[in-house]
Order: sequence, then structure tokens, then C-alpha cells
Amino acid sequence: MRNGGIQLRLGDFLHALSKRWKLILALSCVGLAFGFLLSLVSNLQGNYSAYRITGSFSIRSKNQEGAYASNESASPHPGDIQLAEDLVDAVSYVIRSDVTLNSALEELQRSDIHPGEIARNLMLKPYNATQIVEASLTWRDGEEGIQILGAVLHAANSTLLDSLGVGELVMLNGPACRKTWGGGLLRRSCGILVILGFLVGVCYAVLEQLMRPKLTNLRDVEGVLHQKTLGVIPRADKLYRSTTPLLLRRDSEAKSVNVRYAAAAYLLQNRFGDGKMPRCFYVTSAAEGEGKTTAAASLALQLAQMEKKVLLLDLDLENPALSQLLLSELDPDRSLNALCRGETTGEKALYQLTASLDFVPSNAEPQPMMLDSALLEQIRSLGQSYDYLILDAAPVGQSSQVLRLNEIADGALLVARYDMAELSTIRAALEKLEGSGIPVLGLLVNAAQKRCLR
Repeated sequence: MRNGGIQLRLGDFLHALSKRWKLILALSCVGLAFGFLLSLVSNLQGNYSAYRITGSFSIRSKNQEGAYASNESASPHPGDIQLAEDLVDAVSYVIRSDVTLNSALEELQRSDIHPGEIARNLMLKPYNATQIVEASLTWRDGEEGIQILGAVLHAANSTLLDSLGVGELVMLNGPACRKTWGGGLLRRSCGILVILGFLVGVCYAVLEQLMRPKLTNLRDVEGVLHQKTLGVIPRADKLYRSTTPLLLRRDSEAKSVNVRYAAAAYLLQNRFGDGKMPRCFYVTSAAEGEGKTTAAASLALQLAQMEKKVLLLDLDLENPALSQLLLSELDPDRSLNALCRGETTGEKALYQLTASLDFVPSNAEPQPMMLDSALLEQIRSLGQSYDYLILDAAPVGQSSQVLRLNEIADGALLVARYDMAELSTIRAALEKLEGSGIPVLGLLVNAAQKRCLR
């Protein structure tokens, strides 16, 4: 299926349903609750009272002459007991047949009742695999139900002999009724509303996928977005909730993520080639919350471990967050802000994170700095002695100011969060970058599910 040029696959819809299972379950439970309340109110108002009429009978294997079938006598033979037990299923079918039910309704002179309504509410259950059968009829009126069940069992004696040639019913417990709360109404109301709630949840999940398809299939990176996948980073919620600086994280989850970023760093180095000039690129995204800041920091760390001299700058000037990932404490006097105001020098503004990685943070201010010519020249000057200059930029989908970085950058890397970024939004961001003339180095997919890493 195609939606505006985007190919939607069965797997995408199944993923949408699995993602929304809590909503689907909640709506189904709401339907169950409404059905329960509807039945309760109806029962209290007496609008849909239900009664259960019960009785029991035994089956005798007598023929049309009144003799037992096995020995043609008035006294039963052991074989007649077995024959009666074998007749239970056939007798039950005949009792619930249209012939028997129509005969009972004629006897009662009730043309307003359909035999199918009786058949749906009549249950016949053998007692402990014997020739004794327990009958149960759920009906809206108790007295009427007693009359109907009695007439049905009475009419069955005639139709049994006519249809089977053998069989006689002997009443053990005459029809008696008791009021049941909700009855069939409860089951039907709850069932219908549960199904309705379930379908509403399913329709919501499907429509969401149709109207706002997201990046849930890595093939869409090349097939729809026409980009190369620079890397696929696994989801690691525990890792990114940690307050420990990124350099000090050493658990197994951090190692799994770093392996992926290392592979992305090698690909990134290959994209730039073996040129001797400093290579500058900025990391951006279509929207907030896609993980671009973590990606910029992680790529800088991996390139530094490859013995490349790297300078990392925080240029998301309205929402600077790199210092929270890399520093335990930030000195306001050692920042890009202070450098641009002439309050410090480039050397003093630098934080040396490792032997090969330096970092210049930014501070959040009521009036954020602008990416003007003076600031760009300052950045260009800072990056001259480095192999890589990495800039954590604002989301390009939310700020066109980012494109001013094209004056000093050799390329742009777009980060998209798996199952969060809408394909149309990512495509718009890519078109914005490509239209500005900056080479797009590729797409880095963040927070992907494990099944995407195989």
C-alpha cells in the first residue's frame, strides 16, 4: 500500500497495533465496563429482566407400540439403558429442531414467537453421561418460559417417534424458573461493547499509521528518503537516564551503543575521505527529542578514540544540552557565550575531555546568541588545528538559522528517532538541507528496536 509515495507494509501495521496494545486493551475494558453498567441499569429498571427456566427428563428407548426396543416387552432390558444413553444426542437435536418448536408454538397458539429464538436460548445437557438430560431455557418472562419449555418437551414425544421411530421423554423435574441478573443481555451488551472498544483502538492505530507513517522500517531510509544509513543505534533508555557523564559510562548497555557509534564513525570518516583540511559537519534533526545531541557527543568520542583530534561545540543555542552529557559541572566563564563577549580566550574556553577531544559548551540565556558572521568566524578560527569540528546544531525542522552553518561546514548529518519521527517530517528536513546546498552525510537512526539490529 502506498500513502503519498510512502510504501506501507503489513509489518508496519502490525507494529502499529503492537505499539498501541495498551490503548486497544483500555478501550476494550471501557467497553466491558459500559456493557456491565448498561445491563445493571436495565436490570434495575426492569426493562430487560431475564429468567432461567430449568427442568430435567430421562429418555426411554420405547417404540411406537410402547414396548422397549431391544426386547419388544414392557420391561426394560440392560440393552435398553445403553440404547437410551446413545439416543441423547439425537434426542437433543430433535427437541431443538424447527419441527418440534413449531409444534410447541402451535400448541400454545403463539405465532409471535420465532422458533429460532427458542433454539438460541434453549440448552440441553446430559447428566453425567447418562440418559438423563437437564434442560435450561433463558426467557424474558418467567411464566411464559415455563409454558414454552413444557410445551417443547411435550411436543418432543411425538416428533421423536415420527423422526427416530424410538424414544420417549419422562419428566423428572418439572419446569421451574428463577430470575437471573442481566442474563443474555449482559453477555450480549458486554460482548458488543468490548468488540466495539477493540475495533476503535485498532482503527485508531491503523489510521495513525496511514495518516502519519513513521520511521519503523529501515528500508525506508533508502527507498523513501533516498539516503544512506550512517548507523542504527539501539534503544538504551537506562543509559540515557543516567546522570553520569558520557565518558564515564562503562556498563554493558553503554558498550553495545558505543560499538554502533564506532561503526558510524568509521563510515563518517570514509565519507570525508583522506583530505588534509579540517573536516567540519553539524548534527541536526527534524524535531526535538530525536537524540542528535547524544549522537554528536558519541561520534566525537569515537573519532577521538580513532586518534583524530576533535573539537566539539554546542551550537543548539536556544537549548544547549551537551554540557549535561559531558561535564559534571559547568563554569559559566568557560563557554562559547563568554568567548563571543570577549570575556575569555579560545584556549581558556576549551574543556579537554580526552587527549584528542576538546569541548566548548554553551549556556542557556534569556536572549540566545545568533549565528552571525562574527560567531561563525570565531568557530572557524577555533577549528583550524583539529581534524574534525563537530557542531551540535538546533533541529533544522524547527529553525532555519541552522543553515547559516553551511558557511563553515562541509556536510550535515541528520538524526531520526525510530518510531518517533514521521517520514514526511524527515523528508521535509532533508529537502531543506539539500535545498540549501549542504551535502547530507547520511541518516543516523536512533533508539531502534532490537529486531532492527539483526
